[in-house]
Amino acid sequence: MSKHLDWQEPLFDVASYARSVRIALAERNLSLREAAPQIGISHATLHRTAKGNGPCDVETYFRINRWMGGGS
Repeated sequence: MSKHLDWQEPLFDVASYARSVRIALAERNLSLREAAPQIGISHATLHRTAKGNGPCDVETYFRINRWMGGGS
């Protein structure tokens, strides 16, 4: 029997992802402005993502993951 997902259950944990981004920045001892060009996004987008201000778009998600070492 297959399990059905609850349509109200979020599939993406924004707070957890934001925490991962902040940890990656701290481990690399980089500011948002230093890391953003390495990632290929603006510092404002990185700031919003690191603060957990809503889910980022798919392209941003993949760019950050690649930078954090999670592949594409």
